[in-house]
Amino acid sequence: MYRRSLVTMIAAVFMGFAAVSPVIAQEDEPEPGLTAAAELPDATVFGEGWVQQDVISPDAIASTSFTMSPDVFREGAVGLYAGAEGSHALVVRFLLTENRVAIRGSWEAANELLDYMTAFETTDYERDRELETMSPPEGCLEATRKEGAARIFRTPYGATLCAADDDSLFLVVIYGPANGATGVPASDAVITTIVGS
Repeated sequence: MYRRSLVTMIAAVFMGFAAVSPVIAQEDEPEPGLTAAAELPDATVFGEGWVQQDVISPDAIASTSFTMSPDVFREGAVGLYAGAEGSHALVVRFLLTENRVAIRGSWEAANELLDYMTAFETTDYERDRELETMSPPEGCLEATRKEGAARIFRTPYGATLCAADDDSLFLVVIYGPANGATGVPASDAVITTIVGS
């Protein structure tokens, strides 16, 4: 009898946590910036059959290692996209403050976010060196690129971070094919389309 009561009490406690936890997580998740969200591209930028699944704050991607400092960023938004053949992608749009000192800080922070998202993926040393020497995509003043494969599923990925002007930072990460390409050719093509539109 005592044992049954104890088990019932423990189960009730866990059920209480389960009921409360999602509510707390939803209340604490930061909201994406409205202006940045409005400037995210339509899903067709990735090709036919792609859809935008959600829009979240950049803070929600790496809440323990990345923070959108108000001294650097006015706001930001992340578009999450899904395509055919299991492909998926995200586009991060950052709007910067008018503080000139913030420009370099925003570039460093965006690179840290890119490093966080690709830290556990496999890469090729020679390809990494090649990407470092490539000119930025058309419309970008500066660019950082990453390419490799997802460590578990081996899906090829490409990522391009682009500084288009003093108030324009875009980050594109694509897993799988988009517009008939994979890796950096795919992410560069999407960046070029976004910046040129």
